[in-house]
Amino acid sequence: MAHVKHVPMRNCVLCGDKKPKQDMLRIVRTLDGSVMLDERGLMAGRGCYVCLDATKFDERKIKDKIRRALKLGNQVPADLLERLAQRVNSV
Repeated sequence: MAHVKHVPMRNCVLCGDKKPKQDMLRIVRTLDGSVMLDERGLMAGRGCYVCLDATKFDERKIKDKIRRALKLGNQVPADLLERLAQRVNSV
């Protein structure tokens, strides 16, 4: 009998869909408080995931969702939102 490999699943903070981790983009708040994209998904810190479906990407909604998920007291950096939008639209 063949062994079935475990596929880690994550929830998108924007739409709530559950998808495989490798199909999502991780955003992390590092230990020093900076917020950045985690391309490899291995950075230390508090993270949240966003699916790469461009039809669900809404910049107005995602600011609040990321801020809440990462427990940020201040606003999400504008350059992060620009990089996130570029990455989502390039897929």
